[in-house]
Amino acid sequence: MTLCDTCTEHGCYTPKWNKCVTECDDYKTAWVSVEMALPLRGQYVLVYGPGLNRYGPSVDVGQYYPELGGYGTGWTRHGHLVPRGEITHWQPLPELPEIGS
Repeated sequence: MTLCDTCTEHGCYTPKWNKCVTECDDYKTAWVSVEMALPLRGQYVLVYGPGLNRYGPSVDVGQYYPELGGYGTGWTRHGHLVPRGEITHWQPLPELPEIGS
């Protein structure tokens, strides 16, 4: 995976990186490690983790709030805080389908 022209540093945590992840076609379907970058505050994203449910690896929808980091990881799922280490990757939600008129 290569970076788009919007961001010049691999893995930076700047708004430029978030724009790269959320707006560039190369990243709209790519899983991003939470150690590489984090989504914008409150943005709904797909989240992945090896222990998201008791049956094993799972994908779900979550949100990231940096101000909640003191209470856990800053991640929420279904309005509940997520324990540290449960979410390892995320990606922007796919485009909604077009419904004919």
